[in-house]
Amino acid sequence: MFLVMPEDRDFAKKRAIEMLKNEKILPYEIRVLAKEGKIVWILQSVISIRFKGRLAVLGNFVNITEKKLMEEKLRNMSIVDDLTQLYNRRGFFMLAEQQMKISKRNNKEMLFFFIDLDGLKSINDTHGHQEGDVALIGAAGILKETFRDTDIIGRIGGDEFAALAVGTSETTRGLLMKRLNEHIDSYNESPKGCYRMSMSVGISVYNPENPSTIDELMSVADTLMYENKKRKKC
Repeated sequence: MFLVMPEDRDFAKKRAIEMLKNEKILPYEIRVLAKEGKIVWILQSVISIRFKGRLAVLGNFVNITEKKLMEEKLRNMSIVDDLTQLYNRRGFFMLAEQQMKISKRNNKEMLFFFIDLDGLKSINDTHGHQEGDVALIGAAGILKETFRDTDIIGRIGGDEFAALAVGTSETTRGLLMKRLNEHIDSYNESPKGCYRMSMSVGISVYNPENPSTIDELMSVADTLMYENKKRKKC
């Protein structure tokens, strides 16, 4: 543990103990001291296993310093949506473009989600803009629960959201949609307003071997999202 920054040592030890107890992957971020006193951010994913009858650990370590530096830069700019506390359009696109460069370099796929909060205009017209704001905050909360801390989520328009699921692939599309729908159902089970939460979603895939621009990903996902919305009206 001597390489881990002093401020993170207790946290790292705690997560290591949790990992040994739970025997499941527990991703967490820590800072380590590298050569020449340089601080490096590491994303660790570790799991406890049995190897030749003995308890052992299997880990994956990813250098996320570049991403953390970009996040710090964004924090110093006007990049957060005041209402939902998600990234705003500017912040989302800046961070997404940076992540796309990293994913291309590491040859990792990603999923891009374009999400529309259904019926916001009707909520505003019927119940007032204050209730519409509550719906937007609720939608943001659902997205935060659905995606991981390492993913990028933003409110990019009035009723439009986007999410970039880092390190995911086509095979995880169904799992993420299942998780999203479960969180929407859970939200609707507890009374929070005079409406039911509903979202239309379109998903596009970032392929590092044939990389798209963020605008291209959004265009494909936007088309699929509107097809999803039309099917709901039929």
